[in-house]
Formats: sequence, C-alpha cells, structure tokens
Amino acid sequence: MFTKKTSLIIPTKDRAHKLGSLLIFLKRLKIKFNEIIIVDSSNIEEANKIKKFLSRNNLKKIHIYKSHPSSSFQRNLGLKKVASSSKFVMFMDDDVKFYKNSFIEMNKAINRLNFNKKIIGFGFNLINKNEKNNFLNYKNNIIINKLGLYSREPGVVMPNGWHTKINNLKKDTMVEWIFTGATIFKLKSIKNFNFDETFGQYSYLEDLDFSLSLTGKKKKLIIISKARFKDPHVVDRNNIEFGVMEIRNRFIIVNKHKLSKILFIISSLVRFNLSIFEFFKGNYNFFLRAIGNLLSIVYIVKFLINKFVNK
Repeated sequence: MFTKKTSLIIPTKDRAHKLGSLLIFLKRLKIKFNEIIIVDSSNIEEANKIKKFLSRNNLKKIHIYKSHPSSSFQRNLGLKKVASSSKFVMFMDDDVKFYKNSFIEMNKAINRLNFNKKIIGFGFNLINKNEKNNFLNYKNNIIINKLGLYSREPGVVMPNGWHTKINNLKKDTMVEWIFTGATIFKLKSIKNFNFDETFGQYSYLEDLDFSLSLTGKKKKLIIISKARFKDPHVVDRNNIEFGVMEIRNRFIIVNKHKLSKILFIISSLVRFNLSIFEFFKGNYNFFLRAIGNLLSIVYIVKFLINKFVNK
C-alpha cells in the first residue's frame, strides 16, 4: 500500500471528535502510514481531548504540533516535519469520510501511474449530489461558457481566475487544480513549494493557488474516480466576511498567476448580482455576502486604477 511510504498531514481545529472518528476509520481498515502528522490549532480543552484519545486507542507514529489557526500555515508546518524516508505526502481534512474501498482504488491507480513523472498529484473523487442552485445554473449557461467566464469541464481554471467543480466523476480525469482535503503528492515534486499564508485563517482558495504553482511547471494532477470520499464540512458562505474573502483571495490568485483582470472584474460583478438576485427572491442571508463582494470589488478597482495612473 502506498500509505506505508506516505506522511499524512492533518490540520485540525476544535474538532477532536471528528478527528478521532477519522483515525479510528483508518485503524479499522488497517491502513498504515509511514507517519501521521497532526497540526493542531485547537483550544486547550479540545487539544487535551485529542491527546487522551490517542493515548487511549494506542495510536502510534502520530506526531502532534501546535499552531495558530490557519490551514495554510498548518499545512506548511506539517510539510517541514515530513520524514525524509517518505515518498509521498497526503493532505487530509479532519472531517472527510472515505468509502471502504477508496484507499484500495487509490493504491491501484498510484501503482499504475506512478511511473509517469509528469503526474505529481493524485486526488480522491468528491461525491456530492446536493448542489442544485442558481449559481450552478449560471455556470452551465452556454453564453457564459462562450465568453470564457466558466466551463462545463471539471477541474479547469478559467482565464478570469474562477475554477470549475470536481465531483461525482465517472472516470479518471486530469485536472488543473486539486482539492487538498484528500490528496496525495509525490514528495520530491512539492518539497520546494508552500501554501500561501496570506489567504486568511480559513485559507479559502489555498488549494487552487497551490495547484497553479505546481502545474505552472508543466506537471499534472489527476482525480481517481473510484477512490471516493465525502466532505460533510459546511461553511457559512453568506456573511460579509466570506463575501470579502471570495473576491479578495481570487484576485490574489489572478494577480499572482497573471490571469485576466478584466474578466475577473466582470465575473466578480456577476457574482455580486447573483447574490442580489437571491436576496430579492427571498433568500435574505445573501445580502451580507453581496455587500462583502461589493466592498472587495470597489477596493480592487481603486487599486488597479491607482496602479495604472502611477505607471
């Protein structure tokens, strides 16, 4: 099993019960890693629960490192602690749920594809069948696709900085970005890379930025369709803070990776108008998100104008 040559990195915060459930699942399936690195930003009570759980269940080869809350920083800290004897690094969120045969299927894929030096990352396939909303209908709109604002192809990064969803795949698929909540990388291919720690505590879009940094070197990422998982973690995405963050963080990516700023502004305005549309339909919680979007858009437009004027 590839896991015996893998360092597993799990960032966690105040979710001792979910982390424990994940570790017990791996233990019951007799999945053994070269080492498990837990980077914990929990409060004292939750941190003590984790230590007691590990001791009570006799879980070995697990190292715990304390951190401040930031999944980007936590993943970077984990990378620094990886054993040189490992050949792979796996990033795993503390609340993901794998199917019983997921690691067997991933092992088959890695054995089959590991010889390909261009492939540096292997992702599990997210199963999520409850995604019907107006924003997804917009993304599938033919005109929107023709304008290059979005695509129907999974795992694509558009010129405007928006990325397409990756879930419910029926076959193994090469992608341009990969979800770091359930992903394996070849250690030698990523040892000189770090996650951007300017994305905030929640680190929204850190995986998109990390992927673009890697694939910019002509490397490839692949999702293995039969290696499935579920991600039950739900984040409140209808407040001012997230509204600001989803535009701000994407602009960081657009600016860093030299994508189209004009198309980014157009898409951001579309995102704002969709939230307003939802508000007038009676979904009042979208109003705060729209305000956050607008605040970020105004700030970024001012920034770009000042940059142009001062050239």
